[in-house]
Amino acid sequence: MSTTTAVETEVEQIDHVLGEEFEHKPVPPSARRSLFSVTMVWIGFPMIITGAMTGSVLVLGMGFQRALIAMIIGNLIMFAYVGALGALARKRE
Repeated sequence: MSTTTAVETEVEQIDHVLGEEFEHKPVPPSARRSLFSVTMVWIGFPMIITGAMTGSVLVLGMGFQRALIAMIIGNLIMFAYVGALGALARKRE
């Protein structure tokens, strides 16, 4: 068995367990998630302990109001970045 075949077999086994990830090709319409589903993931994303710890360190160092402004600006920058990546991915279909 060649190395390429062994790697392909391993990838197929992983895809069978986890589902196909589509990291090297566009996601087909049948495998896409709804806007609601994706939005719920993004809303829940900051609700993790690392986000709480980062926020508390920012508030401790900057004060509440300045930390809140910094977090809003950071989130807007990330929103623009992720949105641009999504738009670029959509054009590559």
